[in-house]
Amino acid sequence: MAKDLLRKHWSIEAAVTRLSGENLNFLVGENPSENRVLKITIDPEADVSLEEKVLARLLSAGIPVPRGHSLGR
Repeated sequence: MAKDLLRKHWSIEAAVTRLSGENLNFLVGENPSENRVLKITIDPEADVSLEEKVLARLLSAGIPVPRGHSLGR
């Protein structure tokens, strides 16, 4: 599923590894300096914008966090 989404929406072919978390989280890539996280939200009540704001705040405080693009709902 994750590989299909990456290929369809971003034309990305990469290794995908399932990560833990509330959502479906996947590590995309094999090179630590270029890895990304694909997050698939399956809970219709999930507040993705809040999660993104928390990650932005952590990043601004100097804490490394995954960065990427959101497709929204």
